[in-house]
Amino acid sequence: MNKDFVSGKKLKLLFPEVNFINPNSTFVSKDSIIKKATIYPNCWIDNCVIYDDAEILPNSFLVNTKIKNYCVIGPMAKIEDCEIDKNCILGNLEAKRSSFGENCKAKHSCYIGDAIIGKNVNIGAQVVLANYNTKSKIKSKTVIGDNASLGSNSTLISPVNIGKGATTGASATMLAGTAVEDGLTYITKIQSKKY
Repeated sequence: MNKDFVSGKKLKLLFPEVNFINPNSTFVSKDSIIKKATIYPNCWIDNCVIYDDAEILPNSFLVNTKIKNYCVIGPMAKIEDCEIDKNCILGNLEAKRSSFGENCKAKHSCYIGDAIIGKNVNIGAQVVLANYNTKSKIKSKTVIGDNASLGSNSTLISPVNIGKGATTGASATMLAGTAVEDGLTYITKIQSKKY
């Protein structure tokens, strides 16, 4: 890797406003911009913008991502190419090429790929956005409206559209092309097929 990363004492010189809990175990690329945030041990931060009062919890891996004020990220988050608005809490998830509106929560073992997520959205444990079609090799988008809630263990096979205030029941499976209208609850759709 040709990019310059810094660790240890050099972090305080390059990012004087940041509270690094253990700078010797944290690596940050020189092209990152970090304000008055707190960075916990064992984090890798590459080409990110992190605003005031954000917290990056231990063992998080962040690449090409913008994190706004008062967010709590991690522990063990892997986030690439995302935009995260204020007051979000994103735990030990993996997220790629997605945007999160203000006050979103996704705390437990989720995969979020190619999604546009509105404000005040709650994403339950082990939710998966299945964005990649292995036959067509195409990655599709999921759109989730403001105030929506995804029940634990839901699987959304992109492309799908979740309306404002809509809900998916626990363990729901949404097939590609499905939409949930504003305020409604989607339980599941069962398909049987002979082999």
